[in-house]
Amino acid sequence: MNRFFSLLSVVLLYCSTISAQLIKIDYNNPLWSFDYMREAWKNNMDFLEAEHRIQIDSTHVNQKFRDYYGQALMTVQTFNGRILEKDRTGLLFRNPIQKLKQSEELGETITPSDAKDFILKNFLDEKIIMFNEAHLYPQHRAFINSLLKDLYGNGYKHLFMEALSAEYEEVAYPEREMGIYTNEPNMANLVRNAIQTGFKLHAYDGYEYKNRDSVSAENILKVIQNNPQDKFIIICGFAHNNEKLSRSLASYLNQIAQINPLTIDLTVYSEPESSSYYKELLDYYHIEVPSVLTGPDNKQVDMKNSSGRDLYVVFPHTKYVHGYPQWMINPKENKFDSLKSSDYDVARVYIKEELTHTKSPVPYSFKYRNSDNMILVPLKDYIINFYRIKDGKLDLVESYDSSNTSPD
Repeated sequence: MNRFFSLLSVVLLYCSTISAQLIKIDYNNPLWSFDYMREAWKNNMDFLEAEHRIQIDSTHVNQKFRDYYGQALMTVQTFNGRILEKDRTGLLFRNPIQKLKQSEELGETITPSDAKDFILKNFLDEKIIMFNEAHLYPQHRAFINSLLKDLYGNGYKHLFMEALSAEYEEVAYPEREMGIYTNEPNMANLVRNAIQTGFKLHAYDGYEYKNRDSVSAENILKVIQNNPQDKFIIICGFAHNNEKLSRSLASYLNQIAQINPLTIDLTVYSEPESSSYYKELLDYYHIEVPSVLTGPDNKQVDMKNSSGRDLYVVFPHTKYVHGYPQWMINPKENKFDSLKSSDYDVARVYIKEELTHTKSPVPYSFKYRNSDNMILVPLKDYIINFYRIKDGKLDLVESYDSSNTSPD
């Protein structure tokens, strides 16, 4: 692993000068690393190269803007399937986050209930269910993904996604161009499963407007008015579903559409929360799966650190299996397979159908060379591309097609 990234840093020092000629970056802008990430996306630059270019240019980071830099680098690392490295970047560059300001109620009458089961048993009559997610923590997307088929079967036919670009509503597969955050494998998998389940996808973000959330609410309302008998799911980031904020998307939906969405928070009781109260909560209730704390009446207890949502999901600490976070592992969807090659620096798994029909598919999973030869693959035909780093670029050296009996 160390050999690979030492080599990669050296060769990318060579190619960063060339890249800089293609993408002009104003290092006096505190968001220069985000600008670089966006330009790399627009110019179809490989995100592994983009990650290391941002790392190489870390000398330009103003101490006052380390948090912005850390967010951009962490975002690209999620695109590259490097979750452990992303968390280390967070520790290095970002201020510790403490969303829990006080201890939650701890007692024998309170029970942690499986959050997926709790939602499906109690909230299927809602017109709109609105989930938030933290863009840097893909476990929230994996959780939403686990609910999609059951929600669809109960009348939720439309999925609004903040991450989706407007021109990419009619798609057959997730692909690079459809949005920046859809390049993260778990978000791409959410898109993939939503399409295959039958959801109608909708972009809604009013990002280019001054009053972003009100425009977003109007965009959503148009779809609701055209489909009055249906039910809807909205995925947004962070505070957009905080009903106590007068200018949030959730509040505007109430004002404009006269619809009070069910707001489900996935970000407060979740990594990267560093407060001792979060650890206390997980340890006391032995939280091992996303959970809702319920009382004797089987309803959620009042959460002391609540912040304007109807329901709060408590996430466990991430554990890893063969280098993959456990929330990526789903026996109904994927499995581990042993690698058929050792001559690589990075391996990328693609669903074969997508690699055939899409110009720029999003990898299903990644594997970086280390002592473990197990790779996460989908339960369908797949192709693994093995790459070495050569002359500053990823050089494809071998491919394995699961529908064949041997590597190409």
